[in-house]
Amino acid sequence: MNFIKVIFVCIYFLLACDEKKLIYEEEYIPELDEDIPYEELGSGKILFERISEYGKYDCLYLIDIDKNLYYPIKIFGNWAYEFSLSPDGSKILFQIGTNIFVMNNDGSGLKQLTKLYGYLHPVWHRNSNKIYFIKEQKLYLLNIDDEEGNKRYVTNFAYYDGLGSFIGYLVPLGDYIALSSKEEIVFPLNNPPSPLSKGIYILDQNHYKINLLYSSDSVDFFASPKFSPVDDNKIVFKGIKVDSNRAINSLFIFLLSMENENIDVIFKRDVNCSALWHDYSCWSEYLDFSPDGNKIIFNINENDFESHIYVIDINSLSVFQMTNKKRVSDRHISWSN
Repeated sequence: MNFIKVIFVCIYFLLACDEKKLIYEEEYIPELDEDIPYEELGSGKILFERISEYGKYDCLYLIDIDKNLYYPIKIFGNWAYEFSLSPDGSKILFQIGTNIFVMNNDGSGLKQLTKLYGYLHPVWHRNSNKIYFIKEQKLYLLNIDDEEGNKRYVTNFAYYDGLGSFIGYLVPLGDYIALSSKEEIVFPLNNPPSPLSKGIYILDQNHYKINLLYSSDSVDFFASPKFSPVDDNKIVFKGIKVDSNRAINSLFIFLLSMENENIDVIFKRDVNCSALWHDYSCWSEYLDFSPDGNKIIFNINENDFESHIYVIDINSLSVFQMTNKKRVSDRHISWSN
């Protein structure tokens, strides 16, 4: 039933909507109540989505730190998701249903990149003119100025044993991937095929050797790995602890150095979430590095319908809160130049 609903919505978008009105609409969007700490943030642009309780509004906010200003971008309902800002800060990548779109960072210039169903988890290449995405457990690379038929096959996430028998897939639905400048792929495995363990893994640039980077029984699942934009040897990711009802009760942020195999817990917070709003999955957990690699921006799911944005300095480990509005969920966070 859900599959039929997705297909219907995709067809509706393609046939019935003016592309310019699909994302940007002249409707009321609330101003940010918070005083943005521009000086503490440093530089670059931050993008995040804010959803109000009961869906009264759903919009993006782009914060231009260097200009000490922000502006909102209206989006079309709850069918658009997985928003991310390009490394150069000029474009926004996202999904509608199971297709991929891109637009300028002010909401103009909407372009549909794929026209068939089944495309998932778009991720920016370090070159802001290219994206990665997954279709049927295969990873592809596409120049955003090309037709989707020109996509380049990168690797298959199917996992085989030593005798060549199929065991399972490395990247199940709901898990995010990150890529280094050398096309190394890091990803969480929360329901791994046997004999692999739950943890954070890396697939090397030749895409044939998988290595476990970190595993721990102290958390119940891992989420949102990211390579540092200035050092491919540094990876940050979240660890989540849940209770017997699958409600989140602890959040960890890990910083891993592949160069010396050192891992540090740089942040830990006990939270009080009900399973009603935040099922324990990677879909509700986000983080990103600042462009200079010195800070990490992330969300904490707090209370029943509240997700707020925090920033941590990885050198001093000082933390400050960026958003604090009640009864909203701030998510899909990215930080670029």
